[in-house]
Amino acid sequence: MKKITKTGVVGLGLAFMLGAAFAADPMTKDLEKTSGKEFDQRFLSHMLQHHQQGLEMAKLAAARAQQPGLKRQAENTARMQEKDIKEMKTMLGEKVSSHATSESGHSGAHGQTSGQAATSHSAAAPATSHKSGSMHDASGSHAAMPGMHESMKDTMMSRLQSASGAEFDRVFVEQMTKHHRMGAEMAQLAGKRASSDEVKEFAEKAAKEQEHDIDQLKRYQTMATE
Repeated sequence: MKKITKTGVVGLGLAFMLGAAFAADPMTKDLEKTSGKEFDQRFLSHMLQHHQQGLEMAKLAAARAQQPGLKRQAENTARMQEKDIKEMKTMLGEKVSSHATSESGHSGAHGQTSGQAATSHSAAAPATSHKSGSMHDASGSHAAMPGMHESMKDTMMSRLQSASGAEFDRVFVEQMTKHHRMGAEMAQLAGKRASSDEVKEFAEKAAKEQEHDIDQLKRYQTMATE
């Protein structure tokens, strides 16, 4: 009985913290200021960066998680994130390669942080909307990720990289759940406000994927906190 009570208290505390972070996501707040094609472009830009971080977190867990089930869950998440990243890059008119996907995230192959890469990986060009459905803003570069989210991202990765053993599993479940909640919030907003049917459909799919992943992670939450 004591174990159940203790776990319940931990779960409630974790839910409260995750709820606070979920409501305060700077990317979603940034999106709320835009509309039309600018909203679509900025959503894809923000969600691309969000997924790149998720991919890095999932790959780390696939290699270091202690529970076999959690390791498989991380591998599934990585595959989902890679697929979505390619789809978003296609919508944004970027060249997609497996190398670009695997090397993206918190720290690129050339020592850039994802925040730096976000402001440099697109060549300068006027706004376009060609056959591939690409969406670039007037400068041809993606909207920069809000600094608050960059700091939050660094904190998540720092906590994961410094954890090991059973502690790693607990931290991964906590941080990936938090990460998915922020992504789901952003995608739900885009599902309602995107001007492009293609972007709206992608957003609705992304929201469902992340909510599903959160449900899967719940199976490991109790085990990771005990």
